[in-house]
Amino acid sequence: VRPSYLPKAAPWLMRWIAAGRMTRVNAISDAMRALHASAFDDWRALLGDSLYRDLIRQTGQVQLWDGTEETPTARIERELRTRHGIEAQALGADAIRQIFPGIARDVSRGLLVPGNGHTVSPPRIVRTLAELFRAEGGTVLHERALKLIPDASGGWMVMTNAGNHRAGAVVLAAGAWSGQLLKPLGVHVPLESERGYHAML
Repeated sequence: VRPSYLPKAAPWLMRWIAAGRMTRVNAISDAMRALHASAFDDWRALLGDSLYRDLIRQTGQVQLWDGTEETPTARIERELRTRHGIEAQALGADAIRQIFPGIARDVSRGLLVPGNGHTVSPPRIVRTLAELFRAEGGTVLHERALKLIPDASGGWMVMTNAGNHRAGAVVLAAGAWSGQLLKPLGVHVPLESERGYHAML
């Protein structure tokens, strides 16, 4: 965090630290489980069987570590999986090498979560959803939302860089920038941007 940004980030950072207490971790994990439990069924409903089989692979996920000791973080993750009935299988060095022949010798502990999955192409699944949306009569506009203005009828006007659009309901999904659109409405959502890193073999 840049020192000049720390005063702005401090309230969010304090809430983030408070959210790390186990009572909050359990409550947050319960909410996330409720959101994610039906994810694969929901993707199948959105895409249909054929596109689902083309774009989604529910082949499980393997996590790997060097060393044989379970870390405190890994213990908490194990307890959360148990709490939510998520199947996981511990993998020793021999089992890891059966799955990944030639992997470095210091990788000695693994975990298989067979219920996990992934899409084979994030850009293609987004394009496919857009095509299905258009086929159902939807319109995709490539514009920058600048302001949300409530109207007297209970709907909204969305002001963009290209014009104004009216809607009965609005889903705001602008990530960390959602706060800029909500602030004029008197709505404060504690959001901060962060870099995300992901590696998959």
